[in-house]
Amino acid sequence: MMTNKFLVSISLLLTGCTSIDRINDTVPSIDYDLSLEAQTTANTNGKVAFFVESAGTDMFLLAGNGTKSFIELSNVTFAGSRCSYSTRKTQLIPPGTIMTFKAPTIGLIGLCYTNEDQMILISNPFRSITNKPKTSVTLPLYFSLDYIFPGQPEEKKKYKSINYLLNFDRRGV
Repeated sequence: MMTNKFLVSISLLLTGCTSIDRINDTVPSIDYDLSLEAQTTANTNGKVAFFVESAGTDMFLLAGNGTKSFIELSNVTFAGSRCSYSTRKTQLIPPGTIMTFKAPTIGLIGLCYTNEDQMILISNPFRSITNKPKTSVTLPLYFSLDYIFPGQPEEKKKYKSINYLLNFDRRGV
């Protein structure tokens, strides 16, 4: 009896954890196109890395390809609790390159939150995007993408998901 309850609890816990990664599949999506802002060369260290950064209320995706092969990005998605922005097209990243893409602004992402969360965006100045809370007022930002090395079978496609936080300064502090 105790074992059955334990197994049910574990399966519910695991199901809940995996559904967080795919929140983007459960909310309506708005299509957008990545806009290349900058491109620089990088060392070929065999790694692929993705980061989301902000400058003011502008948001950027930094995609680093340290491999010796092209990679193809697809389904680049930024999501709030109510909707998401997802790319329409694929994007090729050359080997040994870091590319910076313009993403939807914080204001546009703000439309993808509930009314209560939108009040946080309206009432508090935006500070930064981070992995860990830097202020007492935060909102979750869900980011994900798929990437593949061209020429490989579709089942070799990799999924990357990162949960970020939008940090806000509390008004009047």
